[in-house]
Amino acid sequence: MSKKNKTHGMSRTPTYRSWESMKRRCKYHKRYLRDKIFYCESWEYFENFLMDMGLRPENKTLDRFPVTTKQYNKSNCRWATKREQCINRTAAKTKQSSKFKGVSFKKNTTNKIWTATCNKIHIGCFSSEEKAALAYDVRAVFLWRENAITNF
Repeated sequence: MSKKNKTHGMSRTPTYRSWESMKRRCKYHKRYLRDKIFYCESWEYFENFLMDMGLRPENKTLDRFPVTTKQYNKSNCRWATKREQCINRTAAKTKQSSKFKGVSFKKNTTNKIWTATCNKIHIGCFSSEEKAALAYDVRAVFLWRENAITNF
């Protein structure tokens, strides 16, 4: 008679689901594959991930911070709230995107018009990227105070 496989007993926990989701994104998500986002070799095994990250706190999920890094590992991952992740998120780049956070070029206009949006709230239309970026910054500071990530 063979021995039963012993497991960590955590396959139905939020921590395990976060680990599984991270691995799935890195292996199959189109953007992750295109941008070559991967996880460190030791995190192939849940036990190593658990040792590095600890148990997932309530109302938090796995976050790469800062988002500019291309790898999930102990030094650049944290358990974060949805709000913290929203602040850390990168905007999808398009031909009409701006170099500033929260600013985009308004399509289908004869004049150059830049719009500012913060937290899915339209702030307004502006004649320059810089003015729109400044309006974004004012709104971001109002919403997130010292946690705001601003352009200037």
